[in-house]
Amino acid sequence: MDVQRIGNFVGEFTERVEAGLSHTIRSQARRLGVSAATIFHTAWSLVVAHTSGRNDVVFGTVLLGRLQDGAGANKALGLFINTLPIRLKLKDEGASALIVQTQRELVELLHHEQASLALAQRCSEIRGGRTSFRHVAELQT
Repeated sequence: MDVQRIGNFVGEFTERVEAGLSHTIRSQARRLGVSAATIFHTAWSLVVAHTSGRNDVVFGTVLLGRLQDGAGANKALGLFINTLPIRLKLKDEGASALIVQTQRELVELLHHEQASLALAQRCSEIRGGRTSFRHVAELQT
C-alpha cells in the first residue's frame, strides 16, 4: 500500500516451482482450457486480496505487445513489452470460476496491449495518494 514512498519495506522473494507441482499446474490449466499464466494470475490475485484485505484487486501484468501485430510493428526495432492493470473482483466463488474470470480479463486486456503509458495513466483515478484503475475496457474510450 506504500508504493509512493521510498520503499524501504519492499522485499523480494523467489521460489522455484518443483517439477511435480509444475506438471500439476499445467495439467489443471489444460483441463480448464487456459494457460498456466492464467493460473498464476489467479493465484496472485488471491495473494493481493489476502494481503490487502480487499476482494476487488488490481495489479500489473506484462504483455508482449506484438501479439496483435499493430501497424508497422514488423518494421520497428526493440521490444514491445507493456505493463497494464488487470482488475479481478473476487467473490464467494470457487477456484474454477475465478480462473474463468481471470482468463476472460486477460483476453480482453490483449486488445489493449499496445496502449501507451500516458493512456493507461489517464484511465487511472488517483485519490488520496492511492492509484485505482478503472476497468481495462475503458482504456480506449
